[in-house]
Amino acid sequence: MNDERNPDGNGNGHKWQEPRRDSGACSNLKTAQFLLDAECRSAILTTNADFERRIIIISVDSEEGIVVFIGGEDVTPEDGYPLLPRERKQFAVGSQTVIKAVIAPNQAGSARVYVMELG
Repeated sequence: MNDERNPDGNGNGHKWQEPRRDSGACSNLKTAQFLLDAECRSAILTTNADFERRIIIISVDSEEGIVVFIGGEDVTPEDGYPLLPRERKQFAVGSQTVIKAVIAPNQAGSARVYVMELG
């Protein structure tokens, strides 16, 4: 029986719809890695300035005691979000969001920062 609540008569009051192929989930993935050390103490974390990213996942593999600080384009070790060795964090971002990673000037050693951007 068809009525306004049940237009196709399937008995449950809900109209059946085919599953969406594009559900708005992230469908593109880009990756990059950056080395921070005595010669390069900061890096803008992006794979491509034109990439329409929605999520960024940042992980750090650094020598013992090396902390990577992340934040906006003017981040410093004093005000950045600390990422410890082997730590991973995920952030919702826009395509124009600038995220920068830095290490403190007094840190001796290196840190490799891995970035996955999903769009």
